[in-house]
Amino acid sequence: MTDVVRGIFSYDGLVATHHRLPARDLGAALVGLDAIVSSLIKMLETGSIQRKKPRETTLILTVGEPAEGSFELPWIAQIAAGLLPLFPQFAEALRSNLVEHFVNYAMLWFGGRRPEAEAHMDKMLDILAAGQKLSYEDRERERAAVYDDRQQEREHTRALLHGQAVALHGAAKLAVYPVGRSASSFSTGPRQPLGHVLVDEATADAIRAKEELSVSEVMTMDVRIEGIRDARKTMFVYDPEDSAQSRLFPVVIADPAFAHPSNVYKHCYAGGMVIKLTGKMTRYADGLIKTFHAIEATATEQ
Repeated sequence: MTDVVRGIFSYDGLVATHHRLPARDLGAALVGLDAIVSSLIKMLETGSIQRKKPRETTLILTVGEPAEGSFELPWIAQIAAGLLPLFPQFAEALRSNLVEHFVNYAMLWFGGRRPEAEAHMDKMLDILAAGQKLSYEDRERERAAVYDDRQQEREHTRALLHGQAVALHGAAKLAVYPVGRSASSFSTGPRQPLGHVLVDEATADAIRAKEELSVSEVMTMDVRIEGIRDARKTMFVYDPEDSAQSRLFPVVIADPAFAHPSNVYKHCYAGGMVIKLTGKMTRYADGLIKTFHAIEATATEQ
């Protein structure tokens, strides 16, 4: 007997808008997503962190009809009954979006958005705790003892989930391989109670980075432009936080308006004007700005 659970992974924007992805990008994404989900399932089956991708997987990824403006990867997890001694209510946990929350946790943890990641960890623990509740209610113990058991189990489960996510950094990099190349974002399934999580280009760059980075919310910043690299859709700007006004950092331009010959970026550069950027910023652990990902810009009067 098997239990079947379904979900969707989506890539949006750029080439994915036309319901396709380059084979190289799609291949890397499939390998990464399969490793993340199959490792989660195997971890829950065995109660131990999977350092390598399981040879046998209960996850099947299939490509369905793409939605408008995106490239979707519907997935099916086939779970054999009786293989899950650690979490007896495992299938119900999967139906409660456990996979989506785990993928989001890994992406946000490595993507410099750790406070958001913790919200998904709490949701996973609640989902798994709900499946264990009946076994605790069947025990004839002191209420305090049962409470202690639950707290200890919750901390143990937290450590397992976090350890498994940390072991999947390489897989997360593969899963977001299309982002910034042939897609502008990655997401898991429909809107969830915690909100729809978009792994945008700033988050994907943080996942791919060798060093630990933090990623801001959408913000604005006034800067002066040192130069523009058209082919790379990148410009270099002076760091407004540098008192010497000599330090430069790159701005990756995800704004579709940059494709127009007379865009605000080139206008401000040619006129030596200050430009107001809207987007997300990534910072190094020491607080220095690494990159700004611009989704919009306006000229200022400065």
